Parts: sequence; C-alpha cells; structure tokens
Amino acid sequence: MKQYLIRNLTKNMFVPGREHLERLEKFGKTLCAKSIYQKRYFIDLITHDFGNRYLNQLKMSEIESFLMKDSHSGSWKNYYLETFKNIYDETQWLLSKPVTCPPFKRFSRNSRKADILTTSELQKIFDRHNWKSEQIYLCFYVIASCGLRLGEGRALQKRQFNLEKKFLVIDGFCRENGERTNYCKGGNQENSKMRITPLSDELIVKLNDYFLSHDLDENDFVFQEDGHPLSKSLMYKSFKRALIQSKIEPDGRKICPHSLRFTYVTRMRRHLSAEQVQKIVGHTSIEMTEYYSRFGIDEMTSSIQTAYGAANSLFQ
Repeated sequence: MKQYLIRNLTKNMFVPGREHLERLEKFGKTLCAKSIYQKRYFIDLITHDFGNRYLNQLKMSEIESFLMKDSHSGSWKNYYLETFKNIYDETQWLLSKPVTCPPFKRFSRNSRKADILTTSELQKIFDRHNWKSEQIYLCFYVIASCGLRLGEGRALQKRQFNLEKKFLVIDGFCRENGERTNYCKGGNQENSKMRITPLSDELIVKLNDYFLSHDLDENDFVFQEDGHPLSKSLMYKSFKRALIQSKIEPDGRKICPHSLRFTYVTRMRRHLSAEQVQKIVGHTSIEMTEYYSRFGIDEMTSSIQTAYGAANSLFQ
C-alpha cells in the first residue's frame, strides 16, 4: 500500500528530465517552462496538503471541503483540482491497479468575462488619433476585425496574410515573454489547431498600405519592435490609453483587449451559425478538432465564403 501514498506518486511529476514529462511529450503534450513551473508548484502544494494520505482512500468530499475553506479564487482552486487529476492519471503508469479520478465539481470563477463594445464605441476607439503609433492601431484593428486573441495578434507574420484571396491563417501565438509557438491555443506540435478567418475589404486596404510602407520579409513579425513582437504590457497600456482618449465610459463593464474578440463573436453570430463562428475563432470542441484534422487550406477557404459579408459589416 505504500506506493499509493500521494507523496510517492508525485515526487517525479513535472520534473524536467524525468519519465513523466518525457511521456507527456511522446503523447504530444508539450509544456513550456512556465507551465511546468506552475504544475510543479501545485504538485508541491498537494503533496504538502495530502502527501501522507493514500490516494485510493482519499474521498472527493475531503478535497473539495479543503478547498472550500481556502481563500484563493475559483480559477486557482480549479487548477488545483486539475493538477490532482494529473496525479490520478499517473497511477495508470505507476500502479498495477490504477485509481479512478472522482468527478470533481468545478468552482465558480470570480473573475468577470470581458464585455462587448457597441457600434458607436468601436468607431470611437478605432479613431486613428487615439493611438500613439500606426502599427499598434493596425494590430488592434486586425485583432478586432478577425476575432483574434491578443497573443495571436502579437504573433502575426507577413506570410499568414493572403490579401489576394482575402483570408488570414492563424497558426501560432506569442507567449508573455515574446516566444512564438507554431500551434494555436490548445494545440501542440502534432495538432496545431490552425484555422483561417476572412479579411474584410477595409482591412485589406489598410494592410496593403501598411505592407507597402514597411519592408517586411515573409517570416517577419508584422507588428514589432526591433524584430521582436510587441510586448503584452505595451499592448495593454496602448489599449487603455485609446479607451481613455476615446472617452468611452465602462460604466461598471469590463472593457479590455479581449472585449474585441467577444465583440467579434457576437457580431459574426448575427449572420453566421454558431458552428461557422466556432471554426473561425478557434473555440475548443471535439467537432472543431475533427474538422481541422480532415481539411486543408483550400477546403478551409471554401468553408468561409459565406463569412465575408459578415466580416465587411462587423463595424456597422
């Protein structure tokens, strides 16, 4: 029974160079240094809290009751439970009789979702005079026009734009430190979860002008500082400044860069089905994963033909 002690199961989990991480990589789950550090941090917490308990004798109610008394956020508690699930998953490799993970209930998240912008607010915030530089203005305009995550906007390279056929390929994102991945959020080296999104006529005009005035190679970052993608902190500061300059009053709403993505989804749904929008913005689902594993760029392009009208009326 000694091998069922949680501290014996966790000692090599999420430790670089150990079998646990090497196994995850073989199954296509590649973690960055930050993610490994976070996982190991929670593993250490769990080991401290429950390390001398036998996993197969630990009740779900004990773990949930322990977290109910904790003062951390709901998101933090959910990450704690997800890491606990990793320990249960590890028993299939370490024990002759694996321990089944109980159906943990998720804690409600305390943080509010970003709110959407009105047509008037979109027009105000994208007044060019509200932005310090052309490239930051255009970067946010692309994010708003294509429903991108902030990290996807920062990661854009010239090769991703096909102005002739009017679409953008999203195949990576920038981490906080500026490192660019070659797969989208929730993807990995084997399944990049690449997607495409239509480009509006107005955006194409802006991009044509921008590319003509900037000498960029195909693999250059479109929006950059000395060859490096724009920093996350700069993007947040710039958005806040534009919000203030445009005299938009939040009135208790959460207005942030991600509001542009929420606004995009809401407005595209006026013209397209939920399934079409889901594929364009890359929301995670089994159906979407299957879709991207079957079709290539040509098929993706044909699938968004009906979306161009919606993209052109996005700011209306």
